[in-house]
Amino acid sequence: MGNCLRGLVCSQQELKMLAVGDELWKAVNVDNRAKLTKAETLLVIKVLDEEQRWSLPGGDFRATIQKFTDGIKAAAGADTAGGTGVTEKELKAALFGSMSDYSNRVAKAISKDVVEAYEQMKGNILSS
Repeated sequence: MGNCLRGLVCSQQELKMLAVGDELWKAVNVDNRAKLTKAETLLVIKVLDEEQRWSLPGGDFRATIQKFTDGIKAAAGADTAGGTGVTEKELKAALFGSMSDYSNRVAKAISKDVVEAYEQMKGNILSS
């Protein structure tokens, strides 16, 4: 989607998220090709497989990273002898799919906590 069209249909938050995908693609696409080489793709997977990077205090991103890695592997056929590199679209689809999954889990956790708190408050009011 062109930048002009993005600006018309996307919120500021969506534009920021899309920019992350653009930055990642530019960083890993060393040779500036339409598709990562098999070696570049395997390097991305290797970095994502370094589990200690994703076990940060205050958050556990391993499930999100695993979903991102699985998406790249699926697009590249990395689990097969004839694996190939991934395109920009495939890399971003894997990234945004993992981010969407993470956002969903966070939203559900927040909603659950808020609903429980409201139920507790209602219970306290009714028992008073």
